[in-house]
Amino acid sequence: MIIHLSSHGLVSESELAYQIHDTGAKVVLAGEDTLETVLRSVKKAGLPTSSVYLISLEKGPAPESGVRTL
Repeated sequence: MIIHLSSHGLVSESELAYQIHDTGAKVVLAGEDTLETVLRSVKKAGLPTSSVYLISLEKGPAPESGVRTL
């Protein structure tokens, strides 16, 4: 099952963590501009950083250990 949560750069870390937890998300896609907030939010929601996929147009290593790029 895929559940789409659309978020913006102004959403709070706590609100995003609540949404992740409330929906039972297992994977989170993040843009470069929201990555730091997403990483803190998934940690609060109890998910590992390996559940985060960075959507990036640039090739190179992931900026955070465990984060994967698409």
